[in-house]
Amino acid sequence: MPKESVLTPAEKASIQIRYFIFHILIAGNENPTTLSEVELTDEQRQFFCDRLAQAAEGTQFVFSDRAASTPQRCERMLQNPADNFVDESIGLAQDFLNHHRRNMSDGVFIVALVDIQRGAEQIPLISLIKIDHTRVLEYQTQETATGLVAKLHEVINTFVEDKKALQKVALLDHGQSYGWDVLASDRNSPDKISEYFRKFLSVTEREDDSHWTREAVRAVTAWAFENEGALSDDASGYKHRAITYMDTHAVFETDGFIDMVLNEGDPQRRAQLHASLHDGLAHRGIAGQTFSPKPGSLTKTAKRNKWVTVEGVTVEWEGDADAAGVAFEELDGGRTRIVIDTSGYRSRT
Repeated sequence: MPKESVLTPAEKASIQIRYFIFHILIAGNENPTTLSEVELTDEQRQFFCDRLAQAAEGTQFVFSDRAASTPQRCERMLQNPADNFVDESIGLAQDFLNHHRRNMSDGVFIVALVDIQRGAEQIPLISLIKIDHTRVLEYQTQETATGLVAKLHEVINTFVEDKKALQKVALLDHGQSYGWDVLASDRNSPDKISEYFRKFLSVTEREDDSHWTREAVRAVTAWAFENEGALSDDASGYKHRAITYMDTHAVFETDGFIDMVLNEGDPQRRAQLHASLHDGLAHRGIAGQTFSPKPGSLTKTAKRNKWVTVEGVTVEWEGDADAAGVAFEELDGGRTRIVIDTSGYRSRT
């Protein structure tokens, strides 16, 4: 898988928690209520692996300053988690609280060191999640010789059903496994992240929204040509629907984008093509991202479909082939007839 790709479904499914803790954030308090340990049952551990996989998508960022507090704390965690994980997690919770003083909701700040399997390679990542206090997580704390320990008594189904509980999410790669350093998402800004969260993470966007708009349309076009023998529509139709999505949506969402691009009625074939196109988008680092589509960044050339026959005849049109009056008829002997239905010519030379 290319370095620039986002997490694939297989990589998300492989997530294993090595270290896990949370600290309690209360609005108005200067410091978090810190824990020394969180006891997880096997079932709860799998529950949080599933939630981390669900959260492992968002806008791609790179560190703007690797010497800043958050990148350095994460690096120290990864270098020596046995000695540094708890202390650095407390520092991260304190830093987050310091950056978010106004209108903060009570909640918990989860820090996890997870391992992801990619082929034969095991990749360590740091996950940071702020969860609002709702009836999603019940815990009791107990004072012990080593400090305050939390025991989770119940994980309520609303945490699965209501993604609004996940207020801030970041997945940090401090190595060179991916083209991004951080995948981050923000409940209050689905296509961006808030300024204080950006400063806390010390990041800047890897690419701008215009880049990803153009790249998503290119990815669909390339995928359609690569798979045209298995598709029921001309490649231009898939490209046209990709462009239409950019024109009609304020926020790019991978599954919604794929659903609009495909036009297969058969559920089994649709599922197969959905997985295939998702892989094509992941290959270019697009799947799982959120950004604001910028249809104005698509030039006329980018929107145009151009076919050149071996005899040197060029046919160009914009949008769906049927709507433009262009049809392709397969003939015997591997030949193709191109039929153009038009009300007239704009020019003749």
